[in-house]
Amino acid sequence: MATPTRPLPLIGSLIALTAGCAFSYVAFSVAVEGTGAELPTGANVIEGTIVEGDTVRVPAGAPVRYGDLIVTDPHASRAVDHHWSTPVGEPEVAVQTADGERTVTLPPARDWKGPVAEETLEVSALDGIPIAGEHPEIAERQGPPYLLIVRGLRTGDAIVGATDGDEVTELYVGDRAQLEAFMGQREAMRWPMVGLMAIMGLTSLMVSFFAFRKAKSPKEEPPSKTDAETAE
Repeated sequence: MATPTRPLPLIGSLIALTAGCAFSYVAFSVAVEGTGAELPTGANVIEGTIVEGDTVRVPAGAPVRYGDLIVTDPHASRAVDHHWSTPVGEPEVAVQTADGERTVTLPPARDWKGPVAEETLEVSALDGIPIAGEHPEIAERQGPPYLLIVRGLRTGDAIVGATDGDEVTELYVGDRAQLEAFMGQREAMRWPMVGLMAIMGLTSLMVSFFAFRKAKSPKEEPPSKTDAETAE
């Protein structure tokens, strides 16, 4: 008769197997393709600095031409916690390039790449901040204090971007030399990341293997009353 499979170790084995495959795939992908970051080049590229124009006051830092205002919990990670955001300013800005001034439309701030600077301010109330009116659920789902984060472009900020007509489809914040140095630092972390992902993948696969063996092993039954009496 076939040995019955024990459900809990089997579920753990499947979870570990999935994690192991995912970690192994990331390790292989990064080893082969690198970090994937590459500055745009060619004819359809805009490179220059933001020209002076209309600005919008923000709670943290100097007024911005265009950007994003984020409200979140200062004691939690934005990766796992609720946060709210709203654009500030107008996405259409003029950029001073080597060939003259050009007006383009920027993508949302959440899509910007490179070492994007953030200005932060912790407050105990959202009075007078427009985002509170746009998202009344903030007060319902999160109490004070609140962390305000501003990601914005200001006059004189450098950008490098890929364009489709007058639309910037991929935006890097910083000048080319700064961005190349930033990407070089990330690329230097490529092999340590590959090693870490490979170790995590191998560990997860080993856990999956042992959990599967445990799931297939016979379940130990407690001694019957007759056996216990006989032992006495």
